[in-house]
Order: sequence, then C-alpha cells, then structure tokens
Amino acid sequence: MTDHGNQTATTSISVLVVPGESPVPRITASPLNPEGRQPVAFSGELSTDDRGITSYRWLFPPRAFDFAGRALDADQWIAAGVTQDDRLTVTGNGNWGANYVFSFRPASSAAAPSRAASTPPPTPLAPWWASKNLDINSGHENTFPYALYFDNGELRAYEYGSDRGKIGEYTRGLSYDFRIETLPGAGARYHVRPSGTGAAFELVFTSDQRTDTAFSFGADVHSGTFGFDDFVVTGTFVSAMAVRTPVFPGGPVTLEVVDHEWQTNTAQVTIQPVVGQPPQAVISGPTSAQAGVVLSFDAYRSSDDHGIASYSWDFGDGTTPGAGPAVNHRYNTPGRYTNTLTVLDFANQAASASLVIDVSPATRSPVSPGASLTASNSLTKPSPARKSPSRPLPAASRCPSITSGTSVMGPAPSPTPPPPPPPPTPSKLATPTPAPKAPPSTPRSPSSSPMASPSATPTPSSSARNPSPPR
Repeated sequence: MTDHGNQTATTSISVLVVPGESPVPRITASPLNPEGRQPVAFSGELSTDDRGITSYRWLFPPRAFDFAGRALDADQWIAAGVTQDDRLTVTGNGNWGANYVFSFRPASSAAAPSRAASTPPPTPLAPWWASKNLDINSGHENTFPYALYFDNGELRAYEYGSDRGKIGEYTRGLSYDFRIETLPGAGARYHVRPSGTGAAFELVFTSDQRTDTAFSFGADVHSGTFGFDDFVVTGTFVSAMAVRTPVFPGGPVTLEVVDHEWQTNTAQVTIQPVVGQPPQAVISGPTSAQAGVVLSFDAYRSSDDHGIASYSWDFGDGTTPGAGPAVNHRYNTPGRYTNTLTVLDFANQAASASLVIDVSPATRSPVSPGASLTASNSLTKPSPARKSPSRPLPAASRCPSITSGTSVMGPAPSPTPPPPPPPPTPSKLATPTPAPKAPPSTPRSPSSSPMASPSATPTPSSSARNPSPPR
C-alpha cells in the first residue's frame, strides 16, 4: 500500500490450494428400453463433488431422424412453412429466412447423410445447410457455417452466406445423399452421392474456414419444394443437468461432469430401443350433423403399451388433415363423409379407425307469414301503422327481435307517449287590466276609460294560460 507521501508498506499471506476430490457423476434415465423414438428423460442431479459441480454435458450416439408420421417433434425442431408426412417437406416462398427447419439441439461435429428430393418450379433455389450456428431466433441462410446450396442445377458451397463457388451439379427432381464433416480446429469436408445407387460418397469440397465448435443442423429454402428424410447426425451433445430426447437407434449415452478445479469424470448408460405392441385407434364423435355446424372429434380412448407418438385426421372432404388427439371440423356441403383417424406409436407402427358422418342440409329458424328482413339481419313482423312519436325511441327498443304469432323474442317496444292536449281557448269573460291612474293635476276625460277604449286587448288570466307540454 502507498500513502499520500508515497511511502509504501508490503505484507503477504500464504494460500495453500489443495486438490479436492474428483466429481462423481450419477445418471438417472427412464426408460432404458424405449420404444423406437420414444423420448428418454436423463438427469445428472444426483452427481456429487466436495466443492460443487460447474458443468454437465451429455454425449449421444449417432442420431437418426426419418420424420415418420405427420407431427414434427417440437422438442427437437424449430420450423416455418414445413409439413411432415413420413418425410419433411419445405416449400420456399421467394424469401430467405421465411421457410426453414433446424434443430435446437447442438452437435459438436456434423456427419449427416440425407436425401433431398426437389420438385422443380421454373427457378428452384434451395440450400440444405447441414450445419447451423446456435442462434435459435433465426433460420436465415446467413446463420449456417457450412452449407450445400442447390441452385438451379448447380451445387455450390456457402459458409455464413458467403459463396465459396460451384462444387458440382445435380439433376432437378432426383434425390441425393450428402454429408458434411467438420474438421478439428477449422473447416469441413463436403460429400455428395445420388440416392439409392449404392455408390460411395464423393468428396466435392474441403474448406479450411470457420472455427465454430458447436452446431445445430437444418435447412433454409428460398424457392421450390424440397423433401428430406433419413437424416443422421453424429457427435451430438447437450449442455444441461437434465435433458429429454430420443436416442435412436440407441447406444451408449455419456454424462461428463466438471468441478471448480476443472477435474472431469464421466458415467455412461446404454439405451436399447425395442418394438412393442401396435397401437389401438379409437375415434369418438357425432355421426350426423347439419352442414356448417362445427363438430368435435377425439381419440382419447386410443392406446399403446409405450404411448402414442402422433395423431392424424383425414376428414374425407378434401380439406387439410388435422393433427392431435382432439380436433374440430365443419362439413360445409351435405353428404356422407368418412373421418379417418390414424395413430402411430414411437416405433412407427400404425392403427386406424373411421367414423361415418351423415351431413344434412342446414335448416333455418321458423318465420311467421309476412316477416321481413331488417338491416340487422333479424326477422321482424311489421307493426300496424301508427303516428311516429316526436322523440327517439329508447335504445332498448332498437334491439332486433323475432316475432312469431303473439310471442315476441327480445325486448318489448316502449309505450308511445300520448300527444299533448290542445291549447284552451281564452275566456270571453276575461276582465281587462285596469289602466294606470292619471296624475291628480290632470283631469280625466271620458275617453281615457279602459272600457271605452276600442283598442284595448284583453289578456287571459293565469288560470287560462296554456299548460306546458309534458316532458
């Protein structure tokens, strides 16, 4: 320390840092034998250390995604403009970052063969970016470190939106497998092959750019329609004390824990998926209705020994299929329709059930003869002609009403106020008002008498004045 006179003094203390015990990882996982892609709940909460654990990291075996069923796994994917029907289909709308799909589970390295089948419009432009950064708020193409870009017959490499050049060609309408492998330190290798040929992957480009160490994976489609399935990712990890995720096709799952001294220890559990019994589909709902009426259907009584993964509904009228255990639907045209429910379990085993619905024409409420349609779309029976009152009707009498016979639905009209009485005629016997007296000095002449004045105007008495009109 130094005082204001620049005099200093020094003291010291010895600190002995001793190593503590290594952390002890403990895993709880359920179920250990899930059915197919059934999610498994992992937790490292029971792990211990004498001075505390600073981080948990789960390392998973290679993971496969075949997008079975019609419901995209919301625990795994973030998507817009995407449909799923035993494969994933993304249709562009002419803008980057509008229609996309990506996983929010990171991967330390990406080795991802996938099939991409394009349906070519006049100008199909669509990249499948096999590795993406960890920004979960955007699916834009400039958030993908390593990308294969399918550009109107040309295959190009893009990295964070930067064009690395043409690396090959593709035929629109065909399917391709591709593979992107990240390299230690920086860079990646790009591989492509036609699907279903049995050919080996061809190395088409090697990059030495970018040093990202953790990735997610996904696609951003600008134009055209592209389908994806059989997606495999290796080297995946999740940094969290607990996580719930499928482990398919199975294998060892490792928990790595680190304490404050950077001492590390690991534990491992093996997940072995099984195939259980097929599901049972049961549909409940009405079997008859009028056209235009909203109907409710549910599949709550459906069952499976490991749980149902997805529900899909085909309403039989050509409309968009429904999803979920309960749906609402409206048949707008009379006829007979078959509503079909299909359920899938986590091993992709399916079961279906159907319900026939007879839809009759819509009926209208009974209307009495002589009814007319008012501006408020309510039916009102004309009232007998009467003189309109001189002031507006109360607000309640403006409410629409339906009249049938002598029964009235809705507020009754307010009674019409009686007209004011006619003003009375002034009395002929009214006494004229006396004239003021003349000053005493002036003699009064006979002509000054009020009775003799022909111009005097009689004034009605107060009792004969007109009453005020009723308020």
